[in-house]
Amino acid sequence: PLLNSPLVEVPPPPPLPPQISQSEVANASQKRISHQRIKTDVPKKEDFLNFLTNPVLPGRRSPLASPRRIYQNNFSPGRGNAIQAAVASIFGQTLLDVPNFNEMPEGYEAAIARFYKQGAEDGMCVKMKLDGTCKDGNWSYKASEVKYLRSPEDKERVEVIRENCIRKIDSVFNDERFTLSQLGEFSKQIDKLLNMLSPVQNSSHKIAEEYNDKICILKGKSPRSDVGHVVVAKHLANGKFEMVHDTHPDSKFLDKSEAYCWCMFFL
Repeated sequence: PLLNSPLVEVPPPPPLPPQISQSEVANASQKRISHQRIKTDVPKKEDFLNFLTNPVLPGRRSPLASPRRIYQNNFSPGRGNAIQAAVASIFGQTLLDVPNFNEMPEGYEAAIARFYKQGAEDGMCVKMKLDGTCKDGNWSYKASEVKYLRSPEDKERVEVIRENCIRKIDSVFNDERFTLSQLGEFSKQIDKLLNMLSPVQNSSHKIAEEYNDKICILKGKSPRSDVGHVVVAKHLANGKFEMVHDTHPDSKFLDKSEAYCWCMFFL
C-alpha cells in the first residue's frame, strides 16, 4: 500500500553495464596480476636493511658480516643438511640455491670448495682441525691441522703445477752452471712452493690473527644426541669462538662439555 501512494517515488532501475570486449577483460586481468606481483615483491623493512648492510652482488659470492638465519630441514644422521643450511646462511642464500653437500659424490669438502669457487674464483676454503684445551670450564683452541679445500678442477691444476716443478728441478740440478749456494736457495723456494701446493699443513699453533672476527662453520657434538652437528660461529681471538646461528630449529648450538672438532673459513 505504501508503494502505491503518490507521495513515494520509486527510483528508476540502474543502467545496464556497458559491453566489455574480450581484449579489455584480458588487459584488466593482466593489470591485476601485475599489481599483485608488485605487492608481493616488495621486500620487508628488515630484508631491505639487511641488504644495505650485507649487499650480495650478482656474480660475486662473499660471506656476509651478519649471516641470514637459514634452518636445516633434513635431520637424517650422516645425510642431514646442517652444512647446507650453514653455507646458505653465511652467503645469504636459500636452501634452493645451495646443494646438500653430504650427498655430493665428490664429498662435502670438495663440493663446498667448488660452490665457493663458482662465485669467487680467487676464494679459498680453509678447514682447521681443532685441538681444544679446557681451563675452568672455558675452552680455547689451536689449529692442529690446516687444510686448503680444493674442488676437483683445482686438484687437476695443482697436479699440472707440481709436474712442472719436478721438471724444473731436474733441469736446474743437471745444469752445471749453478753453484751449490744457488741450488740450495732454489731448493728452499721449491720446497716452499710444494708445501703451498700440499692441501694439508700440519700445525700446532694458535689460529692466525687474520681469522679474527671471521665468520666460519664450526663443528662439534650435538646437544641432542651422540652425533656431530655444525653451526655458524665467529672466531674472536686466541682460539675463542662466539655462536652466531644454529642451523637446527631448537637453537641449542653445540655441546659445550666436549671440544669442538673443526672450523671452516671462506677467504
